[in-house]
Amino acid sequence: NERWLFKPNYCNYAALTIMGYWNHQLNDRFNYNIKGEWYKYFTDSLVQLQNLPDYSINANMLYAHSTKLHLSCGIFIFGTQQFINYESQQPALKPWTDINLGAEYQHSAILKYYVKIHNMINQNTYRWDGYRQQNFNIVFGVSFNPLKS
Repeated sequence: NERWLFKPNYCNYAALTIMGYWNHQLNDRFNYNIKGEWYKYFTDSLVQLQNLPDYSINANMLYAHSTKLHLSCGIFIFGTQQFINYESQQPALKPWTDINLGAEYQHSAILKYYVKIHNMINQNTYRWDGYRQQNFNIVFGVSFNPLKS
């Protein structure tokens, strides 16, 4: 079937990526980091590279309430993405933001309990056109590692 044949969209292209990362520990209890990436693409065919964002920003903070209880929060911002169906250029996928919270309790050297809450604003997020990523969810878990004893 002809529509399944490989159709190159990018004969010659160049990509410029600027990344930055900053990690800081304020004291024994607070640790935070910020990571940012910005992308620029140059193609001969003027077709945007598929499913790569214009930018992304990830910021996280960790608070150690005690040696056993750690709390965390984070925000992930993902920029506009291009989507190509090999027949024509489609409208760009919209930017999205994921806000999350987490807590973990270290019961012993081998046993840890945790809870994580993702996509707290329940925003529709897409990395591929038509395939929605996770919506609001809560994950409870137990981590057991007998090798740490």
